[in-house]
Amino acid sequence: MPQIILAFVAALAAIGVGVGLYRSVLAAPTSNDRANEIAAAIRAGAEAFLNRQYRTVAMVGVPILVLIGLLLNWWYAFGFLLGAVASAAAGFIGMNVSVRANVRVAEAAHSGFRRAFDLSFQGGTVTGRPSDCRKAATTLSFPATPPWKKMFLPIGRLPTTRLV
Repeated sequence: MPQIILAFVAALAAIGVGVGLYRSVLAAPTSNDRANEIAAAIRAGAEAFLNRQYRTVAMVGVPILVLIGLLLNWWYAFGFLLGAVASAAAGFIGMNVSVRANVRVAEAAHSGFRRAFDLSFQGGTVTGRPSDCRKAATTLSFPATPPWKKMFLPIGRLPTTRLV
């Protein structure tokens, strides 16, 4: 049980750091109107790309979800779904932050390398570190026995194969 608590505390801390870095990136000044227009067009294209990509992934993921539920058990299917949703959220958040950070980094570069580098690092960290911590929290906490265990097949009854 302590590993579950540790996993959720780490995940919440990572999300808190991510929100703080996101606010820090958005607080930086943007460039001129033309650069903002270009950034808006890039953001619209990135959102359209991700929407199309995730629709395509869903066409493959939903049948896999059903197969996992039917062949293994619905607890594993829930884990698959949870991972897919967390991955999609990380993709959308990461693309959003990256596109918004780009125009701010370009503006910061006018005042020197150091500020531009710091801002670009903060923008990348919003996606990277909290995403890693969310993955770790999911990995550490998911194997725990669910309180509604009797609704699903026992994990010990999974089919096994012998290698010898």
